[in-house]
Amino acid sequence: MQKYITWQPGNGTRYDLVVTKLAVPVYGHEVGTYMVVGPWTDRARVMFLAEGGYLAYDYVGEKLGIGPHDASVVAMMLAPHVGREAGVIDNLFEHYQNAPKGEPVVTVA
Repeated sequence: MQKYITWQPGNGTRYDLVVTKLAVPVYGHEVGTYMVVGPWTDRARVMFLAEGGYLAYDYVGEKLGIGPHDASVVAMMLAPHVGREAGVIDNLFEHYQNAPKGEPVVTVA
């Protein structure tokens, strides 16, 4: 199963993620591991996650090559789909205070 998750907070930013649960081992990662692809405009980055535990924004930022605010949003969007709890920066929503609030859109393929 593959999920496409997208969110546009209304401030000109768009976040897109593709999440796939591995059916076969890939690059040394076991079956059942989640492969997350961040298809950013200038590059695509991949990270692998086991189910459960804590998903820290700084880890997401390091793996996907994005800054702390973006990494916090991605961690928040991704966590419920990989069975984790997200850690975000304290002032995350101050950064988006004038943006309309909405939920990420999830498409399952």
